[in-house]
Amino acid sequence: MKLTAQIIPSLLVSIFLASSLSATPDPSTSAVDEVFGSNAEGHAILTRVVENRGSYYDWYEETILTEFTETGAKKTVLLHEHVSFPDADTRKPLERRLLKKDAKVKLADLLEKYPRGFPKRWDQERMKRLTRDKQGRVIFDEALPILEKSDLEKVSRIKRDDHLLVGAMTDNHDHLLLHFEISREGDEGDAESRWIAVPSKLSTQVMAWLRREESYYMLESFDTLEAVKKSVKELPNETWHAARGADLQIWSRKSESGKLTYVIVVPLSLKQGWENVTGVEMTRIKGTSLWEKL
Repeated sequence: MKLTAQIIPSLLVSIFLASSLSATPDPSTSAVDEVFGSNAEGHAILTRVVENRGSYYDWYEETILTEFTETGAKKTVLLHEHVSFPDADTRKPLERRLLKKDAKVKLADLLEKYPRGFPKRWDQERMKRLTRDKQGRVIFDEALPILEKSDLEKVSRIKRDDHLLVGAMTDNHDHLLLHFEISREGDEGDAESRWIAVPSKLSTQVMAWLRREESYYMLESFDTLEAVKKSVKELPNETWHAARGADLQIWSRKSESGKLTYVIVVPLSLKQGWENVTGVEMTRIKGTSLWEKL
């Protein structure tokens, strides 16, 4: 009886270990983006997708080129392979079986079309100006929604709600791209690292806010955009020449009630020169009251 009592627990442990080692992992997908380059019209993303269908010994790898413009996205599967160990001995070299290849896409053509440039990664101070609201939108300066949750869902291969906003960058054309991640739980499971572009008009507005000064002097205010454009066109020649060298700016301005007006403003340092040219005494306003630069 004592011998049996010793054998049975040992046997159960052996059976448990054997079943654990022979178990297969759950199916999982990982997708990792690399910003390839950009031009004035859009940008290109290279995505490496690894799909494990439930095995420790084989999986599928895909490299996808996606070209984004304001009108849509064009996807090209550059390479699709089945990757496996020849047998359970994982010390042997991997075997790769080609499933699909697009030989028409040339690296030199892509480099010419989408120059790599010198993208500017946002530091922590700028990242603090990006927040997420309860609807999953990304908000800049707690006031300007710049990315909808649906924009993230369109490119995500993992249908979960825990994407973390981990970074941002602007390219040479002031396109703003946001970096989202989903991390694995342990060594297995789904994972993503995706770059998503903010729509061009909103990117322009964000960059204008980043460059917006603390205060300005307001030359005039108008109820409609047409009125402010007409006023600028009708400036006398001498005033217009002064304006060209004096960073005259047109902005929409949002009141606390949400009403928009349109204003002509100049930086603080140019107040005296402008008053001499126009004969109009200007009013100082806060830069944060300016909404969209036109």
